[in-house]
Amino acid sequence: MAKYKNRRGEVADAFEFCEDFMAVGANCHGVPDWGITAYDEEHIYFEATGECYIETKRGKRHVAVGDYIIRRENGDLYSYKPDIFSKVYSKIEGKRFSGETEEGMLLAYQAVKEEMNTIKAELKRKGIEEPKGFSVLEQFVTDNINQLVKVFS
Repeated sequence: MAKYKNRRGEVADAFEFCEDFMAVGANCHGVPDWGITAYDEEHIYFEATGECYIETKRGKRHVAVGDYIIRRENGDLYSYKPDIFSKVYSKIEGKRFSGETEEGMLLAYQAVKEEMNTIKAELKRKGIEEPKGFSVLEQFVTDNINQLVKVFS
């Protein structure tokens, strides 16, 4: 999935709206899963005329072939004409980490999760209530494991 950063440092996912999006749907070249989901949930839709629109915080917005549809970090959709998009956003190249680093991070998070499960079992055995915030930490570790697993799949 292509990631872009604007001049303020905000990161967004984006794809170029292609001519065959409506006809081909999920098989349309370059449309990420979030774009298909937005279409399925009718945040991206086509009127009877065949014209494409997206729902934004400011209302419905027309999207022409060649325009870029972006999803900001907060999930909001927006569109840009290609010339404006290229002035506002720049593509983020490469990975943040090497494969070895990601693999090491995954192993470390899995070890932390195992240790947390051991602690939970011991607390339960002793009849001690799980500390507040423990579930938040557990969810953080689980989310990071899931994110790293996606990298390797």
